[in-house]
Amino acid sequence: DPHYTAGDQWGLNAINAPQAWDTTTGNSSSTPMSERVMVGVIDSGVADHPDLRDNVYWEMARDCRNGTAGKEAVTDDETGHGTLVAGVIGAKGNNSSGGAGVCWNVAIVPLQVLMGNGNTDFDAGAISKAVYYAADNNIPIINCSFVGENSEAPYRAAMENYKGLIVCAAGNNGKN
Repeated sequence: DPHYTAGDQWGLNAINAPQAWDTTTGNSSSTPMSERVMVGVIDSGVADHPDLRDNVYWEMARDCRNGTAGKEAVTDDETGHGTLVAGVIGAKGNNSSGGAGVCWNVAIVPLQVLMGNGNTDFDAGAISKAVYYAADNNIPIINCSFVGENSEAPYRAAMENYKGLIVCAAGNNGKN
């Protein structure tokens, strides 16, 4: 994968991903999406990208701002941030294309909540809806890589009641 071999993805070595890949790269690529480990990406959507195409569970995708569902509802990733996050999580690896993700065979579930300018313009109600959707649909892991200013944010209750693993960005813009 050109971005990995060029050293652009130095973080994968920092977390010992190559050693983990020797053990597993996720489910078999022939495993149906419904049987793979699912990761909800609560972000700006996920574009239809060649390195992600086989790992995005389009049938479960939701635009939680507008209440629409499916591939067409979430591929308008204006900022590219959600696509980048999905790639870090689950871009196909060892395919001589693009970059490599942490888990090469996973089911990425795009849950679009960010609007227009991405990380700083989000709908807190949509975030709550996305977390509840993940809980109601047995999505065991969600990723939230957006900036929040307030620990009493409207989506706090949804996150506190979520029984799965929440992976969050930390330290963005110098904020906790």
